[in-house]
Amino acid sequence: MKSDPEAKWVPEAKAPRLRRWLGRAKMHAALALANVAVNNDINKVAIEGRITPLVAVAASGTEEQKEYAAMALANIAVNANNKVAIRREGGIAPLVALAASGTEKQKEYAAMALAYLAVNANNKVAIAEAGGIAPLVALAALGTEKQKENAALVLADLAAGNANNKVAIAEAGGIAPLVALAVSGTEKQKENAARALAYLTVNANNQVAIAEAGGIAPLVALAASGMEKQKEYAARALANLTFDHANNKVVIAKSGGIAPLVALAASGTEKQKEYATQALANLAVNDNNQVAIAEFNGIAPLVALADSGTEEQKEYAALALANLAAGNANNEVAIAEAGGIAPLVALAASGTEKQKENAAQALADLAVNDNNQVAIAEAGGIAPLVALAASGTEKQMEYAALALANLAVNDNNQVAIAEAGGIAPLVALAASGTEEQKEYAALALAGLAGLAGLAGNANNKVAIAEAGGIAPLVALAASGTEEQKEYAALALAGLAGLAGLAGNANNKVAIAEAGGIAPLVALAASGTEKQMEYAALALANLAVNDNNQVAIAEAGGIAPLVALAASGTEKQKENAALALANLAFTANNQVAIAEAGGIAPLVALAA
Repeated sequence: MKSDPEAKWVPEAKAPRLRRWLGRAKMHAALALANVAVNNDINKVAIEGRITPLVAVAASGTEEQKEYAAMALANIAVNANNKVAIRREGGIAPLVALAASGTEKQKEYAAMALAYLAVNANNKVAIAEAGGIAPLVALAALGTEKQKENAALVLADLAAGNANNKVAIAEAGGIAPLVALAVSGTEKQKENAARALAYLTVNANNQVAIAEAGGIAPLVALAASGMEKQKEYAARALANLTFDHANNKVVIAKSGGIAPLVALAASGTEKQKEYATQALANLAVNDNNQVAIAEFNGIAPLVALADSGTEEQKEYAALALANLAAGNANNEVAIAEAGGIAPLVALAASGTEKQKENAAQALADLAVNDNNQVAIAEAGGIAPLVALAASGTEKQMEYAALALANLAVNDNNQVAIAEAGGIAPLVALAASGTEEQKEYAALALAGLAGLAGLAGNANNKVAIAEAGGIAPLVALAASGTEEQKEYAALALAGLAGLAGLAGNANNKVAIAEAGGIAPLVALAASGTEKQMEYAALALANLAVNDNNQVAIAEAGGIAPLVALAASGTEKQKENAALALANLAFTANNQVAIAEAGGIAPLVALAA
């Protein structure tokens, strides 16, 4: 049988050898591309148009080709345009496949490539949709040291700014291995794990899961004695863990977290200070933590940051000071003594929107203290608070109204608030603000009119009425929240006043004409203890007017006043007796009081 005469010159192994050579060419080209892209931005850009063959090799090359293609893709993915191009050319799926079932080196480089790619928002979605989260969790748990390091970094990038990925990583079991790396990993593993945990903790369920997985103790340890980046990410994680989570606030404090956070707030890097301050602000919502932060000397660095920190530091420091002062008398004093009032006033005047809000909240809490009421006024705090009450955001208005309410306990401040134009915006808030704004505005107006309803500020009584304040206060007394009713009754008592004691005859008439007697009688009959007390005082002051004496009796006011005189609290008895005394100037009322059983309790009080 004849054969091709040329065949004898072609050895059998020639074609396979050529394919092996071509395979080595691909491998060497991939390796070369990987190497030339290292630390060379120009080459990263130059390779951008040659991504398609790299993706093809990563998907279906030999084992060595896949390894070097993954390395090349990792190196060029540092470039922002290349991140987009690799996804566009279909590079994510083969990288996920290598991370899931490649060789050890393929897994390592694929994880590195995915870490760079995951910085891009669209890539975060694409990696998750390609099934990338599960293999990355597996690498973080059981991979080599470099695989764990790279996988933790990818999980951090995937979780950053992507709510769905936060959930998916937790559901894939990612929290436990990340906590383990934070405990006993290499320095880079700890850093990347702390970063991942910081991003994951933005999710409420993850806050619980990380704590249950034992994540708080290692984060506290990293915040205390880790490397700089470890401290930063640990502080950020602790800040997120404490947001709106009461148990974590307790656990972090018990784990020794307050001292290192104070140290970072005092002398950390800018980011460490920012996150530590945020964490301290959240922790200070807890009463015991308020004490502990002060005992660890946390107030001074927070005041310093409120004064001269970055914008974010100022924002969180103001919030921390607000939370530290809330309901804690010692901290109210300590913050003032540390020089905290001046920077808070400055933030309320010209800070960012959140700085203004937090500073107004802090000043409101600090103004519970008598000395601080004077100091805030002397520091120029009234004008910016009035400005916020007039035209701030909803929360700024709310906290400014509360601050003005607390400041108005001071007689001089009552004058200063009125002179700064504070009455009109407070009346506006009482009329049409949010529920909290109405509540605090009513309290502020009560303070401006004279909290006791006796002496008070005569000019402010007139000014509040002229600003249209009586009608909204009557409305609040009739149908407001419990607190609104209480403060409105107090304000109406102050506006009416007693004859000869900075009382206001016109306001007595105006309150009655605005329909104020009926809701006050209702409060005296069945309100809370404070509502009864203030309603009785308001009725006492209104009853100086002859027509009001008749109107109160006709509204059924005598019976509840007799009941209060008989069995109320000491202040209720006092106010009810005064009301009955004023009502008794009318002959018919004398009879009605006696018929209602009023003589016996009045005799008892007189005894």
